[in-house]
Amino acid sequence: MRRIQMCLIAMMAAVAGSLATLAAQKPVQRSTTFEWAALEARPTQIGMRRTVMQAPTPTLDELEIHITTLNVGQVSHPPHQHPAEELLIVKEGTVETLQNGKATRLGPGSIIFHSSNDMHNIRNVGSIPATYHVIQWKTPATAPAPAPLALNHVAIAVPDLDEGIRYYTKALGLKEAFTFRDNRGSPLSYLQISRDTFLELQGATAERPAGLIHIGLEVADLRAAIPRFRAAGLTVRDPSTSARTGAVISQAEGLGGLRFELLEFGPDSLQRKVINDWKQ
Repeated sequence: MRRIQMCLIAMMAAVAGSLATLAAQKPVQRSTTFEWAALEARPTQIGMRRTVMQAPTPTLDELEIHITTLNVGQVSHPPHQHPAEELLIVKEGTVETLQNGKATRLGPGSIIFHSSNDMHNIRNVGSIPATYHVIQWKTPATAPAPAPLALNHVAIAVPDLDEGIRYYTKALGLKEAFTFRDNRGSPLSYLQISRDTFLELQGATAERPAGLIHIGLEVADLRAAIPRFRAAGLTVRDPSTSARTGAVISQAEGLGGLRFELLEFGPDSLQRKVINDWKQ
């Protein structure tokens, strides 16, 4: 009897889980229309926003459409990037789009395409509010957006760096992503475990015996996160940009002296390029 009850409980849990999954799934958007007059304009700090839709379609994981109005002189956001690609169609006004450091002015009817992970933003450079449609989509090929906080690497000290590289690339089948032996810091090597995770090797010294050195965490917006980390009790140093990799790095210390390396990877950082070039 007890076995039957356990089986029934397991079946009920499975059904409940399936129902929860179905409830979380958004219905597929079929053909429809959106009347301009019916779209609610919500005020923002930089102008207005009209939300149109955000849902999967028969061929897209997600299609998101909204309409932004920028007041004179306002910027949509600081230059940023995201895995999803998007089209912007200028309805009225004059805008300046910044794409990977190149600025272009455009007027009504113009179309702007932002490719995956290219740095971009929009500025209203005209004399009237500028309005543009934003059409963004995600497909199975769209990489997931970086998590606010994610494990990037574990750094260990090994008796001999070259021997460590040979050992872990053979024993674990890891790929040597990059190695530094210059005078800008300690010799080190990054071995790639998966697309976003690495094993960092450094040579052991009298001050740095063999074993764990630190845990590396990728932070989406490091400078904005540091005050929050400090307020929660983490000891965090001010960030700096690595001369070797171009990543923004901050050293931190937690309970028991456990060391963390907090990192933010811009599009030109070596780590971001290696991650984007990953092929299993």
